[in-house]
Amino acid sequence: MKPIWSADIGGNFGRPAVIGELLIAGGMDGICRAFRVKDGSEAWRFAAGGAGIRGDVVADRNFAYFATIGPWAADGPLPSQVIAVDIRSGGQVWRTPATGAVDDLFVLPQTIVAISVVHITVGSGVRYEVRLLEFDKASGAPRRTVGYGTAIPIAMRKNQDELVVTRLHGTAIELVNFGTLTSTIVANAPAPIGAAALTKGRLFVASAAKGSTSGGLQAIAVDTWNQIWSRQTLAECTIFADETNVVLAQSQADDTPVDFRCLDARTGSERWSVLEGNRHPSSAAGLFSEGRFITQPRSRDTTPYKTLTVVFEASSGREIGRFDSPFSTSWVVEADKFVLSCHWEHIFAFDLVRSWTIELGSAVRGRPAFGDGHIFVGSAGGQVNKIRIQDGSSQWQKALPGPVESSIAVDETRVYVGHAQGVSALDVASGATAWTFGTPAAVTSVVRRSGGDVLFGCRDNNLHAVDCRDGKELWSFLTGGFVEGGLAIESDELYFGSFDGRLYALDSSGALKWKFETVSEIKSTPLVVGDMVLFGNADGDLTALARVDGSVRWRVRLPGSLATSSPVLYQNEIIVADENGHVHRVKLTGGAPRWTIQHLGRLRGDIQLRGATAYLGSLDGELLVIDVSSGTLTRTIRAGGPLFAGPVLAGEQVIVADETGRVQAILP
Repeated sequence: MKPIWSADIGGNFGRPAVIGELLIAGGMDGICRAFRVKDGSEAWRFAAGGAGIRGDVVADRNFAYFATIGPWAADGPLPSQVIAVDIRSGGQVWRTPATGAVDDLFVLPQTIVAISVVHITVGSGVRYEVRLLEFDKASGAPRRTVGYGTAIPIAMRKNQDELVVTRLHGTAIELVNFGTLTSTIVANAPAPIGAAALTKGRLFVASAAKGSTSGGLQAIAVDTWNQIWSRQTLAECTIFADETNVVLAQSQADDTPVDFRCLDARTGSERWSVLEGNRHPSSAAGLFSEGRFITQPRSRDTTPYKTLTVVFEASSGREIGRFDSPFSTSWVVEADKFVLSCHWEHIFAFDLVRSWTIELGSAVRGRPAFGDGHIFVGSAGGQVNKIRIQDGSSQWQKALPGPVESSIAVDETRVYVGHAQGVSALDVASGATAWTFGTPAAVTSVVRRSGGDVLFGCRDNNLHAVDCRDGKELWSFLTGGFVEGGLAIESDELYFGSFDGRLYALDSSGALKWKFETVSEIKSTPLVVGDMVLFGNADGDLTALARVDGSVRWRVRLPGSLATSSPVLYQNEIIVADENGHVHRVKLTGGAPRWTIQHLGRLRGDIQLRGATAYLGSLDGELLVIDVSSGTLTRTIRAGGPLFAGPVLAGEQVIVADETGRVQAILP
């Protein structure tokens, strides 16, 4: 696993702020730095005056906030300063002294709330006083200081108004109100708490009796504060959680292997476990992103200490990649399309989702084609691009007359592309034009190569067949509307739909065998299974017809349009997506539903199947990955712009091209 870029950070433990295109991080050298996420270049730096920045940086709109920590005296660190800077320039907005060491800052609409720990010498020892500090957000002027006990807090923001707080080695679970700076005990752990993590609906708390080698993990509902489930753990652990998974990093002691154990967040049942590193688990960092779990196990059997950034598949624990860098764990965060990992003095940026990305400069609306290790992509700017799948490098570009919005076909020697003035055949190796067949209207359909024919629909309402060798027309068939969908070809029979709401069956010479009339447009590609042909229309009707005569075998009404979504076959059943955000699995006989997944966004384009895994795009700019054996959404990948074109399977990668002209190779 190789970083996309790296940058020096000056030593850092506190988490950075990611806002817009910037990552803003504090350094123990007393400098706050802003890096451009896209390439790691430094946008600005702010010198805090010699004091180190140990805690987190937080940001809100145009401003970033952080706290310095003074040099350590005999009774602890000297007082902090809370500082606000303008993220556009890095200039100071205000600076305010704060008592004690400030690690946690929380941004509210009108104020900044800090948690400060004051070290007080008592005889030969030290005790702690925890304080809540409130500052005016605009000026930094102090507003209130409230004592908050003596036990070190683990603070997690629940919502705009409240914090959930547990105390190291205490049992109480508290809710702190930002408005009043008062706390209420809402639950109790069965033993002193050592670690906690908060998600949208659950709090996970690990606790163990003093001196014990084992403990317990509780999952608690944050609306009722009732326990959902519990299970046994080792006493020393760290918790990472999202809505689906909980990972415990646990070990008996330093220099023993750390057990990373993944549990189902809903039930507590175990999913997988791996051993990695030998450093105390409290030093591990981690997060979930795009179906991956990224963590920083540390080993101290080498000099300097070795720290790994390791990526696991969240559902199985399969290792995807690792990166080794010396010294200490710090943090991992998401930023745009990257995961950023800090190993104390250096930030490393990793793209865990894409092997490459290129920008074409104009929208891609037709599905690309894959052949001979290359992707062929057309764009609305009238260009066809040949791109090497290995590294995303461009092999050639070809300008065509007008926008390319059709899906492309490719064979061993030629690429067949529809455009505003017809269809052109290009040489695979060079992109040179072999022939062009002109049409009076744009070709925006799927282009299909079959035998010696090239077949395509057109906005002149015809389905055309031309000779693949020279582009001469073999025949055409006139319908009552645009022909923009794809063709199903089986045993010299052709099936296609039209904007006139009819499904047509032709023989290989273009003669009509039968037609079936619906009441709404058909832009998808039919599916032939045995003696049936299946298709969807804009009204959401999924219909199965007899191939012999077009008679209806069955019909089901689905909740959204099927105008652009083509059915696919999986284990003798049908998978189809509608434009209202549902994916359905229905039985081939009768169309009865097996399962439906809802609320997936505005779905568009064809489904691509690889085994039991389905890939489809949405107009919300997401590539959705679904386990069709169980009907489970396993991964959502942010692609960027709307995905009008369906994805393409290219070896182990999935190629997506979006409305912004970005083409990406997505890793499995």
